[in-house]
Amino acid sequence: MREKDPPGFADGVFEGHFYRMESLEMLADSLLVAGMTTTALIIVVLLKSRRSLSTVLLSVLLAACFSFLLYYYAFLHHSKTLGAIAVFFGYGMGFLLGPLILFYTRSLVFQSRRLIKPLAIHLLPWFCYWISVSIPLSINIYSESIFAGWGQTIADNSEILNIIENTYLLVYSVLAFKFVKRLRRASLENYSSLSRRDVSWCVLLIRGLSVVVVVDIALSIYEWVFPPTEIIWNIGLVVAILLVVFIGMIGYRGIFQSQLFIPPHLLPIGNMEKTPEPSGNDAPGHYHLNAQREDIEALKSRLLHAMESEKAYLNEGLTLGDLSTMVDLTDKKLSELLNRHFQTTFYDFVNSYRLEAVKSKMADSNFEHLTLLGMAFESGFQSKTSFNRIFKQKVGMSPSAYKKKLAESSMLEMERVAS
Repeated sequence: MREKDPPGFADGVFEGHFYRMESLEMLADSLLVAGMTTTALIIVVLLKSRRSLSTVLLSVLLAACFSFLLYYYAFLHHSKTLGAIAVFFGYGMGFLLGPLILFYTRSLVFQSRRLIKPLAIHLLPWFCYWISVSIPLSINIYSESIFAGWGQTIADNSEILNIIENTYLLVYSVLAFKFVKRLRRASLENYSSLSRRDVSWCVLLIRGLSVVVVVDIALSIYEWVFPPTEIIWNIGLVVAILLVVFIGMIGYRGIFQSQLFIPPHLLPIGNMEKTPEPSGNDAPGHYHLNAQREDIEALKSRLLHAMESEKAYLNEGLTLGDLSTMVDLTDKKLSELLNRHFQTTFYDFVNSYRLEAVKSKMADSNFEHLTLLGMAFESGFQSKTSFNRIFKQKVGMSPSAYKKKLAESSMLEMERVAS
């Protein structure tokens, strides 16, 4: 991501890059200060809350964003020193953020020791860029006579470098998003509650950063094709303001994002997990349920008995392994039975029973003493958030609206009978 037209290059005067639009500068200054303050506070809270690789990576990611904002703050306040510091730590941040965002998502599942070496390898491009570009550029801003020629070359090609850097970041964002999708799929296939395995935070992180990057690329292409003939306003401030909004969105969620309790063997990545190649009955594409139709129906009956008679769904922490033990099947066979013969995931299958149990309680006067959340907890739901989300997704309205509709229907029925 850009520090657009780094100061101290074209004319060797840092002050020559400031654009005189007082009202916009005041607004930008306020937003930058708010963004840097928020970012610094989040980093402090993260590092004090718990020390893990995921919090360290997220803190470094936010620190890079802080340097980016600091650059534009220095730009507005004519400070060579702050500008040099910001460039030293934050220039070429796309080469840093790409690996960070990918390995942040992986660190939520895998042990740190399996990630350090691969992360170091993925950070080599950023390290080379930092040595060859960021450090000389930082020195040139502070002392215009040093690396003047190299600084001018970088300034002349800043748009191209920025497009390359952001494209690099987007590639990693795509890889991270694919990993998160696999993460969510593994959760849906193995767990009935996602309250401790919620990946919506990661999706927000990746999508939000990608929006900022795409806007930055678009602005770089625009300035590359239509170079400004007169200095009016540093268009890179638009990206900085977007970044402030992005940090505000992710801040709270980032602090409270918990480790995702998903066994790493469900998501092997290269050599990180020393898992032997599957063969025989475990090979990809192999059907574990090679049974006659009568046998499949018998398996279905055992599964439905466990859910309807034994009410397995009332166990709020029910997993695929737990249910497979109850029906005397391996977890792989049970997963295949659900996917192929019920056309659903384990998560949706279990929560459909919980949902029907809640709806039944809403219509039963014996449960009038319970709140909606109480009914949800008694039906196996583990959190208010997941209950509301699943209910609205499956029923098309909120639990309270559904209960109100039931009451209205009951009243109309009573009036019809009375008449």
